[in-house]
Amino acid sequence: MNPDFDAIYSKNPRPYGMKPSPWIVKILNYKEKPSTVLDVGICYGRNALFLAKQGFQVEGVDVSQVAINECLKESEQEHLQIKCYCKDIQDFKFKKDYDIIISSMTLQYLGNKDTIIKVITT
Repeated sequence: MNPDFDAIYSKNPRPYGMKPSPWIVKILNYKEKPSTVLDVGICYGRNALFLAKQGFQVEGVDVSQVAINECLKESEQEHLQIKCYCKDIQDFKFKKDYDIIISSMTLQYLGNKDTIIKVITT
């Protein structure tokens, strides 16, 4: 059973803070901009917002509309363009190629190894 992320994020919209994950910051050492990024499990956008501020073209997918709304609100305030899809990542269909695909604090909620492998390889 998956958690109700809309309920979780309604009570605590930024449970991980607003700083990007340290390994996301390291991307700047390896990839030239502009690059396209897909953030799988974008949540409220802490990593996506950081990358967009650095000049990356960012899209994200998340099951929580509440979290996506927070991300879009923040991106609008910062005059950043981030495209978001409200979708379970198990049902998300890649329609284009991305230079970078990131996922932070997401895959563990898929439940089992077979599901994780299916999402990663699809």
